[in-house]
Amino acid sequence: MTVKTVRQLCAAAFLFIAGVTICAGGVTADVMPAATKKPDSGEGTHLWHVQTDSPRQTFQTFLNIARELDQIVTNVGLDRASDDQIAYKQTLILIEQAVSLIDLSTLPEGTRREIGSSTVACLLDIFGRIAPPDVGSIPDIDDDMPIYWRVPDSPIRIVKMSEGYRNDEFLFASSTHRDAPLFYQRISDLPLRSESNIKKWTKELPQITGPLIPMRIVNKIPEPLRRLCLGTPVWKILIVLVALAALAALVIILFRIIRPDHATNPAAVMTRHSLIPLALLLIVLWIEPLISYELNISGLFWVIVSNILMAVTYLAAGRLFWCVTQAVFERIVQSYAIDRENEKNHLILFSGKSLAIFGVAAILTSGAQALGLPVYSIIAGFGIGGIAVALSIRPTLENLIGGVILYLDHPVRVGDYCSFGDKWGTVERIGIRTIKIRGIDRTLITVPNAEFANKELINWAECDMMLITTTFRLRYETDSDQLRYLLVKIREMFHAHPKIDGDTIRIRLSELGPSALGLNVRVYALTRDWNEFFAIREDAFLRIKDIVSASGASFALPSQALHISRDRGTDNERGEVAAKKVKAWRRSGQLPFPGFSSERIAELEGTLDWPPRGSIDSDLIESESAEPLSADASEEEPETPEKQ
Repeated sequence: MTVKTVRQLCAAAFLFIAGVTICAGGVTADVMPAATKKPDSGEGTHLWHVQTDSPRQTFQTFLNIARELDQIVTNVGLDRASDDQIAYKQTLILIEQAVSLIDLSTLPEGTRREIGSSTVACLLDIFGRIAPPDVGSIPDIDDDMPIYWRVPDSPIRIVKMSEGYRNDEFLFASSTHRDAPLFYQRISDLPLRSESNIKKWTKELPQITGPLIPMRIVNKIPEPLRRLCLGTPVWKILIVLVALAALAALVIILFRIIRPDHATNPAAVMTRHSLIPLALLLIVLWIEPLISYELNISGLFWVIVSNILMAVTYLAAGRLFWCVTQAVFERIVQSYAIDRENEKNHLILFSGKSLAIFGVAAILTSGAQALGLPVYSIIAGFGIGGIAVALSIRPTLENLIGGVILYLDHPVRVGDYCSFGDKWGTVERIGIRTIKIRGIDRTLITVPNAEFANKELINWAECDMMLITTTFRLRYETDSDQLRYLLVKIREMFHAHPKIDGDTIRIRLSELGPSALGLNVRVYALTRDWNEFFAIREDAFLRIKDIVSASGASFALPSQALHISRDRGTDNERGEVAAKKVKAWRRSGQLPFPGFSSERIAELEGTLDWPPRGSIDSDLIESESAEPLSADASEEEPETPEKQ
């Protein structure tokens, strides 16, 4: 059995044990009631319904809960409350119901339970010491209810909620968690009205533990360890610290066991990476009910511990989401069984990373909001600051969008030979932010996606044929018929060439230059390979050179020739004939300047022979091999007088 197999078995065994434990923890956690639960309270006791339709109902509900708690402590005894599971459950339910009477909406979600419990303990001590107000003086439903009501001789207020899911209910004001401890310090010397022997609710309630830790054991703990520190007995703090240290060591050992080896499969690596955050989530879900229910820690210490556990939960959830998302998309890529550098795989992986980033951002944002950071308010109030941030990251966003455009539009693909600007090369990789191109000098060119997408791109891989074009020049001594012979032979050569597309051959006299006759060659080679293209072009140029030599013509050189000859002057006889003709036009009023008359234009139109006299019959201009500038050129052809 290999080491890798042993590690996998250990990881599976751990997750199985953790799953069984968390199931057991879930059963234990179910014992802890919520504020809305109302189980059978047992003989002699009852649990109060929470009524908040008026200040009187809210205040009376709290007093009823206080009397019920005092009765439980009197009948069972606070030192034996945790031994009696029914009494312990009833105590927790009553405290949760009392917490529901306080507006804690302004507090972070992770601290509401403990701050609410501490506030309830302070209110129990306050209302058990000050003189109770006359119930008839408290506004009720039938009265003209005010927006708030203050408890006489105290800063404690009951206010009407104006928003949220508890709209129109009357609750203790959100400032109660600050006002109650301060006011209690001022009246703490007053005696507590109670049928039990409790002196201070704020001191005795934190000592209660769950059924797994009997109070007879707690009572034997030395007094120095029973003192409160950060609102929690010192002995509870020590137990929590030792438990957290042990769990941290367990996580480190687990990481060493199931950490990925030198694996090359990205999906397997991300799957194994996901085991650590999964284990952390299981541990937190297992330990939190034990700490909150069995140990019953309280005060500021519970706020610190709960925030740590919540932060670990959200961080682990974010890491787990990232790993699982990457593993899933890597499996999708592997299912195609294609080269990993294929642009389709790049798009899939890019989509996976985008989804993972947004998912992790949403998880961490929710976690920060739960911890009390006003993330949603900050996001909502970005305003000009958000615009500034958007402008600062504009290049990055442009490159991301450019990458998406390259993936969707496919102007180039991996392996395509292209040119952009003054650069040429083969596409090697299309990334999220940049595209990498191997230049013709074998250098690696990295271009931002936004810049590349905005350039004029020529994708040579998409051409079906490759253009051969050039203009060569002949000496002016070349005779016209000699020139016609040369053009015919060059056209015959290209039509006979097996690697030239016959429908695209165009060999024409293109210019009468200042020192040479220009002949333009434009044909398409039947190839898509650069090496073959250069070979075909070379062969065509050599054949043209042979044809020029065989015709007796010669190429014009870039030089100037000085010809010395006797000037014959002008032909006087032909000049006199031309001058007489112009005088005749002038006398008859037919001088064709600045233009011809419409009658003369109609008389001349179409009288010149085309094709030239002596040419063979040819349908070249009207054949399918013609190259119109528009697909609808035939429909746009103007009508001739004959057609009209």
